[in-house]
Amino acid sequence: MAEQTSGHLFTYLLLPIYTGFSCHIHGLFVLTQLRQNLTNKIEIGIVHRSNDSILVEWNQLLFDKCLPKA
Repeated sequence: MAEQTSGHLFTYLLLPIYTGFSCHIHGLFVLTQLRQNLTNKIEIGIVHRSNDSILVEWNQLLFDKCLPKA
């Protein structure tokens, strides 16, 4: 049986976020204050076109455009 591996996300340090890929990914992701999750659309208080909204769009850009090309 083949060993299954699951890479982690890194933003300078290891994050507790598994990618499901067979490699680790380091990127300048926008994180919650506790560094436990990526900042995302369902975070409370994020207003469309606010600075926080732009940060969420940054994470989405990394996952939708940059990572598939890598």
